[in-house]
Amino acid sequence: MTLVLAHWRGFLALFFHYMQGPNIILAVPLANVISSTTEAALVGLMLLIRLQKRLKGDKVMLRLQRRRLHAQIAQLRGSSAPVLSDR
Repeated sequence: MTLVLAHWRGFLALFFHYMQGPNIILAVPLANVISSTTEAALVGLMLLIRLQKRLKGDKVMLRLQRRRLHAQIAQLRGSSAPVLSDR
């Protein structure tokens, strides 16, 4: 939470510094939007990385990859026999 608050305050200070005149009122909403969008993107990236790590060892995913590999090999050999067996 403190990192998010520091991130927001940093953007707020940056926009207060660069915006002048009547546009300064847009500094607060703009800092909110950019801070929340960045936070959401980082959380999504963290979730994606965790999901990819779990999928590497997932038995169903490994079985699907083996089926696809055998189907590609059968297609390259020119055989039209379907690959149904996983075991």
